[in-house]
Amino acid sequence: MASKRSLLFCLILLSLSFSVFTISSCGLRLELTHIDARSGSLTGVDRVRRAVERGHRRPERITVGDAALPINPAVFRLTASGRGGLIIDSGTTFTALEERAFVVLASAVAAQVALPMASGAHLGLGLCFAAPEGRGPEAVRVPRIVFHFDGADMELPRESLVVDTDAGVACLGMVSTRGMSVLGSMQQQNMHILYDIERGVLSFEPANCAEV
Repeated sequence: MASKRSLLFCLILLSLSFSVFTISSCGLRLELTHIDARSGSLTGVDRVRRAVERGHRRPERITVGDAALPINPAVFRLTASGRGGLIIDSGTTFTALEERAFVVLASAVAAQVALPMASGAHLGLGLCFAAPEGRGPEAVRVPRIVFHFDGADMELPRESLVVDTDAGVACLGMVSTRGMSVLGSMQQQNMHILYDIERGVLSFEPANCAEV
């Protein structure tokens, strides 16, 4: 059960306007765990920690399709100066992965999609594919992507991965960045996310937010 000092939210599927609300993390770097769907209890509990005071849980690996990506764990490591690591932020639309991780992920996705590349510059997205001739962007099939954290796997469905456009182009809703990585609101869609400040816990579980 959540404590009194907690915040529970659930983001519905976003439209192309990406009208979302912002939740401040109050300077905290937030670590991910999950709720056991059968027992309803928190499992693999991680604490919310101030970056300058304690360590920071980072993703152990990222899987594209059935393959774990060859990403150096140091990419997501929080440095002594407070740089790096990964935070979760509902005020950032697209997930921003540290450049070294994004290049590896983008290469793996492109190899498995195996369709002609297209421009997504109008959306600020760099990995886009042209749909097969005579078909819409929903025909672009992307591989499953899973973020593996200590004790929790966050598998992202297509609607949390792909931006379909009227021009017959489908883009991966992730971008490259340098330094700190951010898990954005698009990838938080249809997830119950609970910030329990009192217990120092961030938990998540899949949900149909439109029916909550």
